[in-house]
Amino acid sequence: KKDLIIVGGLNVSSVAVENVLLQHPAVADVAVFGVDHPVLGQDVAAAVVASAVPVASGALDVAELQRFARARLGEYEVPHHVVVTDELPRTASGKVRKALLRQRYSTEGSGRSAPVAPRTPGEALMLEVWRVVLGRDDLGVEDDFFDIGGHSLAAGQIANRVADRFGVAVAVDAVLEFSTPARLAAEVMRARAAAGG
Repeated sequence: KKDLIIVGGLNVSSVAVENVLLQHPAVADVAVFGVDHPVLGQDVAAAVVASAVPVASGALDVAELQRFARARLGEYEVPHHVVVTDELPRTASGKVRKALLRQRYSTEGSGRSAPVAPRTPGEALMLEVWRVVLGRDDLGVEDDFFDIGGHSLAAGQIANRVADRFGVAVAVDAVLEFSTPARLAAEVMRARAAAGG
């Protein structure tokens, strides 16, 4: 039971998520744990130690690691918060101290940069949609969907509201791919222009 993270009523096994992340060639060690989420109760986070063997890109790419996990896990199981660290804190017996990681993450996670204001009418409209769906007034147009604790249900709600407000059909996958209000607004405006809107 201690290895379970409850995400919006769904059970996530931290061990199962760790086993998937360890399959990535750039990951040497990992600990998966739950962090507080204002809507879901908990969200999935991971502390990752990069492999000593350099990968093709040089450094561990967090977004690529999340895509790797997304291809193998349910959306609610994918770590939306990933911290790259030199080593995992362990007890004398070698057990990872997840409570310490959770505490450290919540301290570091509170240092989010100031929100970026909308620069175009499209960004302003998109940001309004995100704020309503996610129930947060502190979002900016460069805030990443996954970093702010977004989940598949919210992505579906954003896609539906964007279709209503912009008059363009948007797939849930587009919300996940263009994962900031600014990027999604740009993509929707391109689609609207292409459709003659």
